[in-house]
Amino acid sequence: MIDVMRAVRMRVWSRVRRQVWPMIGVACAIAVVTAMVLTVVAGARRTGSAPDRYTASVGGGVDALVQQREGQPVSDQIAALSTVKDLSAYTFVFGGLENAQHTVPDSIVAFAGERPLSSRVTAGRDLDQNNPHEFIADKSFTKATGAHVGDRFGFRSISRAQIASGKGFGVEPKGAAFDATLVGVIDSPDEINSNFTVAIFPTTLLREDVGFVATEMQVRLKPGKSSQELRRELDALPKHSTLSLEPGYVISGDIRNAVDAQATGLWLLAAVLGVAALVALCQLLTRHVQRAEHERVPLLAVGFTRGQRVTESLLVAAVPACVGVVIGALVAVIPSNVFPTGFSRALEPHPGVSIDLVVLAVGAIALLVAMLGWVVITVVYDERVRARPAPARRTRTLLARVPATASAIGARFAMTRGNRRRPAYGTIAGLATIIALVVGAGIFAASLDRLVTDGARFGHNYTFALGNDGSDHSPAELRAMFAKNRDVAGLMILSEGSARVLGTTANLGLVGVDTVTGALAPRVLSGRLPDTSAEILLGRLSAGSLARHVGDEVRLGGERGNAVFHVVGIGIVPGVGGNDGVGLGGVLTPDGFARVNGTSSTNVAAITVRADAAPGAARRIAGPFAAQAGQEDLPSAIANVERVRRVPTELAALLGVLVLLTILNALFMSIRSRRVDVAILKGLGANRRWITRIVHSQATLLATVPLVIGLPIGLVAGSRLFHSFADRIGALPDATIPVAAIVAIAIGLLVLANLAAMLPARRARRLPAATLLRVE
Repeated sequence: MIDVMRAVRMRVWSRVRRQVWPMIGVACAIAVVTAMVLTVVAGARRTGSAPDRYTASVGGGVDALVQQREGQPVSDQIAALSTVKDLSAYTFVFGGLENAQHTVPDSIVAFAGERPLSSRVTAGRDLDQNNPHEFIADKSFTKATGAHVGDRFGFRSISRAQIASGKGFGVEPKGAAFDATLVGVIDSPDEINSNFTVAIFPTTLLREDVGFVATEMQVRLKPGKSSQELRRELDALPKHSTLSLEPGYVISGDIRNAVDAQATGLWLLAAVLGVAALVALCQLLTRHVQRAEHERVPLLAVGFTRGQRVTESLLVAAVPACVGVVIGALVAVIPSNVFPTGFSRALEPHPGVSIDLVVLAVGAIALLVAMLGWVVITVVYDERVRARPAPARRTRTLLARVPATASAIGARFAMTRGNRRRPAYGTIAGLATIIALVVGAGIFAASLDRLVTDGARFGHNYTFALGNDGSDHSPAELRAMFAKNRDVAGLMILSEGSARVLGTTANLGLVGVDTVTGALAPRVLSGRLPDTSAEILLGRLSAGSLARHVGDEVRLGGERGNAVFHVVGIGIVPGVGGNDGVGLGGVLTPDGFARVNGTSSTNVAAITVRADAAPGAARRIAGPFAAQAGQEDLPSAIANVERVRRVPTELAALLGVLVLLTILNALFMSIRSRRVDVAILKGLGANRRWITRIVHSQATLLATVPLVIGLPIGLVAGSRLFHSFADRIGALPDATIPVAAIVAIAIGLLVLANLAAMLPARRARRLPAATLLRVE
């Protein structure tokens, strides 16, 4: 009796030896594709986890942020509270640095205090609090100046007397002056959203004649303590009215949202690469292990069962698959230092090569199992099809079943698969899914572009803003300066303030809005704008965090006392001064603003220029504020969106390429499986032009049907996804439907599908009937 299993092993060994070079080629292809997929998967995982890993690297999260608006810092009293575990305080000082050898940026901001809890020392050392004449700076400082640890800079400051007289800007400094030494460089996530360069001096600097104003404190609470308990202890302090309490963070929500968007894009890219890789590699492996009919008959004669034939094919496929996957997993480690990319790289606590054993092991095993599983399913299906009787008779009745036109036969080829005439649901569904993803990604990309470029969607519904420089111009003065200017089509006066939400620990940024002329006004999402001093419009995010809706009340406490406001609308909050706006804060009338805030230190004239104004109108309007015209910074939430706005565009482009490759592959596989049909058509007199028309009709239908299915799905999915994304940052959530681009995509896909069909059409019309029938 023949030892069949031994024969299986012998056949496997024989095929491996006989096909060693093809197997090496297959293994190399698998290694390259595996490395690409695992690299992107590991990069997505590394990018998405960067905020949490950075937070862990600085000792954990920050529980609360306490801000002191004025006066001598009370950080020592707060640090002694029973709820406080750690505290880092830093006070803004009116001082700057200068150096003859280094160009110091104008955007430098000086603080006196401790290094923030959310930062890390990356070069040099931390501050010595007993030496007021040394400082540490962030990476943007060393990048802008080219300075190194040990370099010395001149420090000059505004005196306390100058501050008391209201001369904090634009005067000759008369305060403390000395040479300061750079002793350390810090890394902080605040650099991502900041337009300023930070230098921090020891707290002892405040003992010298240096003007200062606000103090910010990052607080970690003791285990079991809450922000409500901290608020109660703050209220017991003598200067509690100058203290505000907000939730603390190491990585802000805006930055986390941007990192999540970037990581999601990488995950989608990895998914697309994974699917494309599986399709390509599985087909490559399947062709590698396919057994010709002249081999199958002798195996049946010597007693090889179907299971043994499948086992042989599986083992033959496993050799290059295992080798390729292992090599690919090892190679994937090399480019790991590329991730995270872009702005997220600043959050990576351990840059360089990273070995993600979970991704490498689980990903490699998943790819291997998927490929070998595909091979098993394909081989089993092939064995069953070959065992069925007389498929050729049904094949040869093709012309009797459909009208004898090239278009009809091409349609039959497109909608069915192989000689069994089964519907090609898999190919159609796959193409429709990819097209839906292309359209959805395109809508999302267009909507992101419009969100970043259309200022009205995030509160900048004006041409430029003037006065946001710490000047002493009051709202009345700004109104008088611009209201009668003929070139001004719209004028809105914005004032910055804040108030505590009574009954909570939350602090709400407030914007007083006085619409002077034109159609300038904050955008309303629901409800209406406030008309009286007792009404307020909330940003979407603030309304959600406070659990307030239109018709509810909110009690606020400010420097003028407490007041109750009726929520009359949810909308987009304009940004002004330190208030970012968009979805955070609230909008009040000027009288409502005065109920809880006194005079505002930041007042801004938001201006829209008349469309038919003469050239140079902006410069003429700006007058003494000319340097500010057009210099408004994007809110941090929108700046983070801008950093990831290209991700969906790149993903859509990649998916578009995948659509074309899928169509091309489907056409080639169809010609391969339709050899008998094509041979019969040639035997019945079909010329080369007729065969070409069949293939092009097939390509057109393969593109048209998925388009009809995928387009509406993509439209709905892309719009809903953007709506959800915009809701997370509080911006205007309506999606942009690029009709012209979608029509161009549809037409372009049909054209490219027919261009791609030229290759298989050429193959089909050139192969002689004898060659087409060779495997039958």
